[in-house]
Amino acid sequence: MAGDDTVRSRIGGRMREHRRALGMTQEQCAALIGMSRLSLTRVELGYRRIKLPELAAICEARGCSAEDLLGDAGLATAAARNHDRLYGSLPIYTNTP
Repeated sequence: MAGDDTVRSRIGGRMREHRRALGMTQEQCAALIGMSRLSLTRVELGYRRIKLPELAAICEARGCSAEDLLGDAGLATAAARNHDRLYGSLPIYTNTP
């Protein structure tokens, strides 16, 4: 599944860039979202898939949208739709309606 690896790497890279732009360390970011630093490192490097509740927590902690982190309106919309179906009440932020 080389395509999945590419998507994970791209998303992880955008997450890393966004975190650095906010001046946050991995440790600080991981604490805010309730994830271990090692797990965050693996997500940022594209070695680990991000779970929808984790994406919602990351967006909330960083004050950004899923689209900002995913870099794709279609992915953000799909993530929001699936998050609502699976978890209902937890928000996931998107720039699209």
